[in-house]
Amino acid sequence: MLRCLDGHPYDANAHEACPVCGAAPRLQAETNPPPQPEAEEQQQSAPLPPKPRWRGPVLAVLGLALLACGWFAFEQLRPADCRRPENAERGPCAAEAGQRRQAEERARLAAEEGRKAAAARQEAESHRRGEEAQRVASDARFKSEAERAVAAFLTEPSGAVARVRAAYAPLDPAEVEPLLDTLSPLPFAEGQLRLSRALRHGLVLTRALRAFRAGQTPTARALLTGLSKATPPEPNRPLAYASFALGFILATAGTDPGDAAAAAFHLRTAAELGLVDAVVELLRRPNLVTAAGIDERGAARLLETAAIQAGQSAAVEDLYKRRNLNPMPAALLIKAFTDALAAGDWPGLIAAYKAIGERRAPLVDANMAYAVSSARGLDGPYDRLLVMADGGAAVMHPRSRGVIGWLCETGRAGLPKDLPNAALWIALALTGMKPDDALFAELSKRYAGLKDALPPGQRALVEQVAKDIGVQ
Repeated sequence: MLRCLDGHPYDANAHEACPVCGAAPRLQAETNPPPQPEAEEQQQSAPLPPKPRWRGPVLAVLGLALLACGWFAFEQLRPADCRRPENAERGPCAAEAGQRRQAEERARLAAEEGRKAAAARQEAESHRRGEEAQRVASDARFKSEAERAVAAFLTEPSGAVARVRAAYAPLDPAEVEPLLDTLSPLPFAEGQLRLSRALRHGLVLTRALRAFRAGQTPTARALLTGLSKATPPEPNRPLAYASFALGFILATAGTDPGDAAAAAFHLRTAAELGLVDAVVELLRRPNLVTAAGIDERGAARLLETAAIQAGQSAAVEDLYKRRNLNPMPAALLIKAFTDALAAGDWPGLIAAYKAIGERRAPLVDANMAYAVSSARGLDGPYDRLLVMADGGAAVMHPRSRGVIGWLCETGRAGLPKDLPNAALWIALALTGMKPDDALFAELSKRYAGLKDALPPGQRALVEQVAKDIGVQ
């Protein structure tokens, strides 16, 4: 038997340490003699010493501490139920709640921005609709004002209407002047088609110019001289370009003593009809100015007419400098006209046209006639349109010839509906145009359509006359 350090006896053979307290054995060999059996029996029979009183409470406290630590560890490791209000602001639930609040705030802000954007779009759409309604109302008001202005302008009487209408009316073969037949290689075809006097003069002029460009000056001079002796389409108003062409040929290629005086006469006639080339050709030749009997006042008037139509021309500017005249009045007149024409300001356009003067500047007449014929809602009267187009046609303006063809095709302005005259007016318009011109394709289509609408016999005659002036 051995005793541990605390004095508990135990069997050393059965236990390596004290079974009571676990302490190591106390060495007895040197200090104590080997135990005797009697002593061992006495020791075994002796009562054990009492256990310390403090051990129970200490062990209980330790057990409770271990239990509390285990519970705390369990609570820390167990996932928290964030649905419970008491956990909402604790641990990971606080982060989750913060993220949820941020997401809700972002959603709220996005919804608010969406509402603001929708409100802004609705306001912009409402504003746009309001502006569109105002624009439509303004356009309607402007259109009605423009239509009223055009209608009032066209209803104003013009003393030349009856004379111009007679010049463009189909002509019975029996009423044709014999001289016109001698100036045409196709008198039968032109008589059968009942071409108007103005159209027959235009055909002779076109043939003369083709001959002049081909170097056949005597032929051109003969045709133009004969045309000057024929009855003009309108009394005392020959074709301006025919007078200019004859005067130019006489001034540059004339050999007779009287050619200069004749050139001065014809150039003055064309200049007074408003042809810019005639004004320039006349005023730059002092001898012709003297022969034509033009004074300084008359020269200034002619020069202003030219400047209204071709103010940017170097020749016109040079003549202004030579005569020390002020070009501003003419520039202001044409600026008011072109600005109103570009803006579609009909009241302003009509006022500017009247300020320039009717039948004074053929190119202005031509632009005015084309603008009026293209106006929306145009429903006559067309008499004044015919007069304006006549001014442009007299100087071979393609658009004016196209307008006259339209009037002949539709039977307006008091003209009978006549497709042969309409087709050949369109053909004359094509002779003054190039294939790349803006209206060439449109006029070519109109010419083909008018030919297709004719009976075969008339179509063949129209094609024959058109081919003679270079239109296929």
